Amino acid sequence: MEETEIGVEEVTPAEQSEWGLDDTPDNAPDAPQTAAEEEKFRLKHLGEEFKVTREEMTALAQKGRDYDRIRERLHSLETMGGAQPAVMREVHDFISEYGSTVDPRNIPAEVWREVRAGSPLLTAYQRYENNRLRDEIRNEVNRARSFGVKGTSGAGTGFGAIESDWYN
Repeated sequence: MEETEIGVEEVTPAEQSEWGLDDTPDNAPDAPQTAAEEEKFRLKHLGEEFKVTREEMTALAQKGRDYDRIRERLHSLETMGGAQPAVMREVHDFISEYGSTVDPRNIPAEVWREVRAGSPLLTAYQRYENNRLRDEIRNEVNRARSFGVKGTSGAGTGFGAIESDWYN
């Protein structure tokens, strides 16, 4: 059997538009989906309805599983009778406030010291968070006020003449 070569001519863009040709196949979707057109899921929570993306739905499902796991642990501690009612109430208050967003293994030692000294877990953790946030704000203000900080161009703080006089 002998192979023959078939000649193919290039079609110019002007000829394509003249003939009504384009590069998209007939079975291609009309337009590529953008992030805004991403698949949305409708959820109802406490009577409120809202839409979430697939990624948000996955995150919500994982949080729900974590919450269920923590609630099961709490229930098993309650049924064992080994925990005192006040301690159980503290754990329940903490879980109600933070859910699964705080892993007990990541609670700092200073919080546990306060708990051992008699502070409720929720209060001790909130005090820790407030102190941490105050420090972050203080550092940010100091960073904004300082001139020529190592690692910057020394351009200043971006204040105008009035603000610069006011803060200095």
